[in-house]
Amino acid sequence: MCAQVNEHALRGLAAARTLQQRLGDLPRALATGGGPEGMMRGRLALSAVIMAAARGRELGGGQAERHAAALAVARSLIAPETES
Repeated sequence: MCAQVNEHALRGLAAARTLQQRLGDLPRALATGGGPEGMMRGRLALSAVIMAAARGRELGGGQAERHAAALAVARSLIAPETES
């Protein structure tokens, strides 16, 4: 995800385009539709999982608790509306 934030630094690297494409594969796979809302939901779901691992101090709780919360948030973002 660091690579997505620092796209400018990657521009000069030969493998940058491949890296950026691969970094985009997971959010696209998680997307709940083809439009912007579906893509946002996929990206937010992935961000929740990353946040649980990277922001323990800010979030509080134990690692297992944060991971469970991240999974719940991610599922709520990508689950079909009929399941909520």
